[in-house]
Amino acid sequence: GFCPTAGVSDFCPDVDDRPATPPRRPRRKKKGRGLPLPSANSAPLPSAPDCEDDSDLSEADDENGCLVCHHSLSSVGAHRPAILPCGHNSTCAVCHLRLRYLHDDHACPVCRQSNETIIVSDDPAGTPRESLRTFDEYERWGDDMGPGWVHREDVGMFFPAGYFETHAGPLLGLRCGVTTGEEWAPICAFDPAAAAGHYGSPTKEKGDTEEEGRWKPTGPLRTLLDHLRREHGRSMCTLCVRHKRDFTSKLPRLKPQELQAHLAGKFAGDAGSGFRGHPLCEFCKPRRFYDLGKLHEHLNKEHYKCHICEKNGKPNQFFRDYQRLEAHFRSEHFLCHDPACLSARFVVFDNEIDFRSHRMSVHGAGAETGRIQIAFHIQGSRGPPPGHDNPERPPTDADFPGGADGGLFVPEPLDSQQPTEQMNEPVITDPIHAARTAAFREAAAEIRRGQDQEGGEEAFPSLGEAGAAA
Repeated sequence: GFCPTAGVSDFCPDVDDRPATPPRRPRRKKKGRGLPLPSANSAPLPSAPDCEDDSDLSEADDENGCLVCHHSLSSVGAHRPAILPCGHNSTCAVCHLRLRYLHDDHACPVCRQSNETIIVSDDPAGTPRESLRTFDEYERWGDDMGPGWVHREDVGMFFPAGYFETHAGPLLGLRCGVTTGEEWAPICAFDPAAAAGHYGSPTKEKGDTEEEGRWKPTGPLRTLLDHLRREHGRSMCTLCVRHKRDFTSKLPRLKPQELQAHLAGKFAGDAGSGFRGHPLCEFCKPRRFYDLGKLHEHLNKEHYKCHICEKNGKPNQFFRDYQRLEAHFRSEHFLCHDPACLSARFVVFDNEIDFRSHRMSVHGAGAETGRIQIAFHIQGSRGPPPGHDNPERPPTDADFPGGADGGLFVPEPLDSQQPTEQMNEPVITDPIHAARTAAFREAAAEIRRGQDQEGGEEAFPSLGEAGAAA
């Protein structure tokens, strides 16, 4: 199954069908693959606990390993067992912290029961899993377990104070972590979160603003970014800070040239991770988006797509604005030039037959002749006639005049793309105008639906027995 704990492991058992007692797993033969390492010239990652450190992997007793990351569960080190009300204590505290903090997932990985509160074990080192204290054996008074414990309300976890100070706190914190070169302080320990009296904060804090879709960090995160820029000439990828499901403490601190290489998918530190860069909107340069999903979401909200080309097998033909899309309709398709249809927008057809049918049925035009000029061409061995596309040839930018400067942008398709609707249509407040626009569009859609149904029928029916005999 898919494991949502990014950076923990590539393997996650199917939790929905797992029995109450986890089955024995095969021993892991290779070291885990952690986050991509930065290049030799980039800043090292801050010294926070790493789920992929194999120093505590148990090769002798796999039954005492974490169900998610396979590290040995012990009451020392970062991978202490977490104690759950449902009794499935086979996942370490770090993995639970990732699930709860980064994914807002409070469910048990085994039985999927939602647990509002869990406790990080403080049993002595070497305690077997079956001998760990149960959740009910710990004394709690609401959000307090007495001295020696730290409670994080945002993740619903109780931590032993020493464990939080050594492992969980730095993982949730915003420590600078840049190598300074100074003998007395080789790594910058500046941490605005610790200075503010708390460790960590949600990626999108209260007070963050969205201006034209652009996120602006505030609070301790803004303080860290300002510190990196002023003191070290470095920065962080804010797209990764906001969208990547990893702790901010684990993200690299990049020099300007490294950041540009990272955005374009050419940073050496990302090699082998499958990351290909943050895609760019050709209409909104230099604005980038976290992944293709976010880019397509933006394009469908802020720009326009030709639905006729989409139906004809040329997907993702986006235009900067409706004026450029209308010019495309005029040159490549059959646009109704009646003022009412131009006002309604998107009243356009794939062929002249449907266009003239619309003109006669809706506007009463062309009824005086009642004739439609139709030309047939039978393709021979010489291929398609001049000016006609080969249907087997994939479409290219040459099929659409103008390019990005002319208003056209064809982004990389999504892996499993489904037809998407235009999401930035202006709201029509006048009820009469709205009703008339809806009527025009419905009439055009009805003609197109009829065309689709007829297209599914056999254009030249096979001859019957009599015809075949003749």
